[in-house]
Amino acid sequence: MSDLPKSWSEVPLANLSNKIGSGSTPTGGKTAYKEAGVPLIRSMNIHFSGFTDKGLAYLDEGQARKLDSVTVLPGDVLLNITGASIGRVTIAPTRMNGARVNQHVAIIRLADGLESAFVSGYLSSPQMQRIIGQENYGVTRQALTKYMIEGFRIPTPPLPEQRRIVAKIDSVSAKSRRARHHLDHIPRLVEKYKQAILAAAFRGDLTQAWRKTTASGAPSLVPLSKMCVSITDGDHQAPPRAETGVPFITISAMNDGKIDLRKATRFVPRSYFDSLKPARRPSGGDVLYSVTGSFGIPALVDFDQPFVFQRHIAILKPDNRKVDVAFLFRLLAAPQMLDQARSVATGTAQLTVPLSGLREFLLPFPALDEQREVVRVIENAFAWIDRLASETTNARKLIDHLDQTILAKAFRGQLVPQDPNDEPASVLLERIRAERLSNARTPKERKKRTLAGPTPSSSRERKSTASSKSSVPKRRARKR
Repeated sequence: MSDLPKSWSEVPLANLSNKIGSGSTPTGGKTAYKEAGVPLIRSMNIHFSGFTDKGLAYLDEGQARKLDSVTVLPGDVLLNITGASIGRVTIAPTRMNGARVNQHVAIIRLADGLESAFVSGYLSSPQMQRIIGQENYGVTRQALTKYMIEGFRIPTPPLPEQRRIVAKIDSVSAKSRRARHHLDHIPRLVEKYKQAILAAAFRGDLTQAWRKTTASGAPSLVPLSKMCVSITDGDHQAPPRAETGVPFITISAMNDGKIDLRKATRFVPRSYFDSLKPARRPSGGDVLYSVTGSFGIPALVDFDQPFVFQRHIAILKPDNRKVDVAFLFRLLAAPQMLDQARSVATGTAQLTVPLSGLREFLLPFPALDEQREVVRVIENAFAWIDRLASETTNARKLIDHLDQTILAKAFRGQLVPQDPNDEPASVLLERIRAERLSNARTPKERKKRTLAGPTPSSSRERKSTASSKSSVPKRRARKR
């Protein structure tokens, strides 16, 4: 990165770390896991938002000793290196001191003078995640090797600036989390508001002022059967299969209140559809209503393409001379209707609303012009609520984009100002390199120094040294 501040350096991660390594599968695989013991960190424990104990495995002391080389210390950077969660990164918390990692997790232990949160933050940044996505190998399973991880180039500022950057990111991230928390409540509020509007429509509150201007009385409740030409359900026998033909749907194709034929589970012959009684053949203007399992979901048939279903779904054919189909569809979704469905549902393992009970559901039955006014008010209110939901989705995307922008600026040196009094990163890196050289004597060098011993400064020291040498028996070195 040529555009980095002068006090920064960009070096491979190998130059910044004292250890990079991953574990292995315990002997026996999952059968080795215990209820308690030494924690074994797996990929499911590592998230960008932090470390989670959910799904944490445990090993006995014997199995843990086999993984002593990947013992976790607080502050270690933990990186997922395989599978769908590749690239997820977090910092090992204090409570994981002494834990081990399996083969899907890499430990990155940084040298003194480096902030774990800074390196972890850079690994989670958009630019680094793109690199991780490009560099991993594997056809059926993505994976990162130690060599790849060591080669990751890390922009490194002075230590005080690392800390300032981490503090700024933490501050901005905290605000983003609060904003997301508030936005996460919006979908529930949207559904709550819609249910409140439907409940008011059922009570007649939405058109109360309208009735005063028309001198119309409050609508009475009538059985659903009075509003429909027929109320029945799908075929009770499994229909024949076909490679192509008429789509066969289940409740899952309408559980959001809209019919989606793309969710059809299979097809039936057109001849089967044609053989059904007209009351069981859906057409535009009908209303479906789930009656088994996830009961109480209405869906409007607003197209004429043929499809079929079984007894888990009821089909209502409204009497268009008496009722507006949109009015019927909306009120069937009111909370008062779900209460009635619960009151008549039968069964133990799987509750079912019987057709006899469905036909006796009581609904308000105003005149057609008021029904249409109710629909107009509902549709206007729902349109406003849907706009709110859409703006919420856009706001969430903006927050995500803001977080990515903050991270990008942070690791280009544009998030916090530089302090000319800070020790340049090059000095820090040279100190790390010198410390490594002093600690990295080869075994041959250590043996030579040990055999040579200190230079004697007196005859007493020379005599003592000679005496100690003569006391060591000469043995032939065993081959290892």
